[in-house]
Amino acid sequence: MTMRFCFPQLNKIHEISKRPILAVDLGFANRKKSCGLASQEVQSEECQVKDLDFGHCVQRTVEFLSENKDSVLIVEAPLSGLFDFKGNPKGRLPFEKGETGTNPRYWYTGAGASVGLGAIFFFSRLRERLGSTSNATVSVVEGFISFKTSPTKDSEDALALLKAFRNSHEEGLYEVTAGMDERSTSFLSFAGLCLPEASCPLVLAVDV
Repeated sequence: MTMRFCFPQLNKIHEISKRPILAVDLGFANRKKSCGLASQEVQSEECQVKDLDFGHCVQRTVEFLSENKDSVLIVEAPLSGLFDFKGNPKGRLPFEKGETGTNPRYWYTGAGASVGLGAIFFFSRLRERLGSTSNATVSVVEGFISFKTSPTKDSEDALALLKAFRNSHEEGLYEVTAGMDERSTSFLSFAGLCLPEASCPLVLAVDV
């Protein structure tokens, strides 16, 4: 048996919110500690937070998923994309657009595009290192820290995602679906974790 990555739908969120959770605010840098992590194995325990570089983030994620048979992995990075009827990338609304007067944070521009690439490598490394070590199930959810009004640490953002998911009753959660003549793509298919036509992970949008 191998570790299985799945993408829960809205009707399963309350059930899996009680499982061990690791939230990762993913960064993709050479030396900087650009990844924030927050973990909680049991709901009653205190959350553990860390700021790590990309390589150590992968290592810590491998350790957490290996130690917890059935868990939730929240990754703050684009894990899916949408394309319009012309084949051009388009925003995932409404959460990427923000309020009037703010700049949109689309998955295919700026930091979103860079970290989305990092997510493909992140999940590829997990697949390489966890593929034959366990028969556990990992439920994957995309995190989206919405438009900040002041700077926060990456680990603080990860903690905000973890707490929001623990207390979630579907609010702040979005399904990424394509309209007529549009196409949605899960980035995890590029990491070999699902088929290209698989459903995209849910998105948990959180204000900080």
